[in-house]
Amino acid sequence: MLRRLGGVQAFLTGSVRAFSAERTSYVEVEHVHFHGGYHWRRPRYGFRYHYPLYRHYVYTRAHAAADAALVRVADGETIYATPSPVSARLGARDDPPWMLDEYLTEAADAVADGLVEAFAVVPKQLRLDAGKLLRTARRREDGRLKFTDDFRAGDEELVVVLRLPPTAARNEFRLAAARKDQEQAVTEEQFLWSAKDRSREFVFSPRKLAEAAGPGKFQVRFYSGRQLVLKRGFEIKAK
Repeated sequence: MLRRLGGVQAFLTGSVRAFSAERTSYVEVEHVHFHGGYHWRRPRYGFRYHYPLYRHYVYTRAHAAADAALVRVADGETIYATPSPVSARLGARDDPPWMLDEYLTEAADAVADGLVEAFAVVPKQLRLDAGKLLRTARRREDGRLKFTDDFRAGDEELVVVLRLPPTAARNEFRLAAARKDQEQAVTEEQFLWSAKDRSREFVFSPRKLAEAAGPGKFQVRFYSGRQLVLKRGFEIKAK
């Protein structure tokens, strides 16, 4: 199913946990006491009696709740999920019956607003250190990375290691490789950052970069929207 979502990086999925409305009645009984005085029927003690007073109340209540998750198409991983269902309860006393649907609609709208707020992208200012957060590396035979800025035109793999703080979660970024003296990217990749990611690896091919733009000095450029946030230089030398 996920493979059919061409051009889509992530999608929202959710479940309705509650969607109900009800009208309930409640009767409150109050005993009203009456004193007839000392001169009526029982002059010594007076005449006392009580009668019940019934008060009828009708309550209208509506309850809606839902949760949702943002799932990455590439691997099916959950990028972000609401920690608990977003819930809304509305109601009042002695409203007419037709208000039942009105309250249920308002509760559902409140839940929808809460989900939008939970997944909305909020601009934030981050202080990032390119030397620590954006690095290039070569993968050794044992699978471990060796950080370096020097590559050969015949190399098949250049690993870019990107580290971002948790506040970057749910935001879309772009990573590009370009010659140092040119604005146009030779290749680039767009992606969504997950709160579960401490770091991510992106693989480029020095051979293909050299074939497209020639050997020389290059840069890995990290963008948020159209804004260039970080850049890291590396060199591809001739064979």
